[in-house]
Amino acid sequence: MLRIKASGQQPAGNARRDSHAGPFRCDNPAKAGDASLGGMAMSTFQSFKHELVHVAALSKDALHIYVGLAVFLLVVAVHRRGLRSGLAPLAVFVVALIGELLDLRDEMRHHEALKWGASLHDIANTCFWPLLLWLLGRYTRIVK
Repeated sequence: MLRIKASGQQPAGNARRDSHAGPFRCDNPAKAGDASLGGMAMSTFQSFKHELVHVAALSKDALHIYVGLAVFLLVVAVHRRGLRSGLAPLAVFVVALIGELLDLRDEMRHHEALKWGASLHDIANTCFWPLLLWLLGRYTRIVK
């Protein structure tokens, strides 16, 4: 189980000090591959996302924005058709959709209520800036 304690307190059991935890200590004796939340094992995808949030020291919303922009710019750079091509925003949408489908799958596996609103919020966060850049590149002379 994941327990957070103030750093001045002694952690219980076999805890490790997380370098990005700031003034808090995270006690998690489980290994990354079989980490758990609330007694339920996380999938590899969820473990990766939690580790990425921890290492980047950003919120999940911010990471969605970064992933969307990274996918968009990568496709634009590799595809070499510029910002006018519809492939880049489509790739961002597909990546966002796959990520949310994996989240929904994990929620179903753990018999949790499906968080449709949160999934739509994440897709919007991932797609907003790439879509705006694409629209500016396609329909204006601001971005070429």
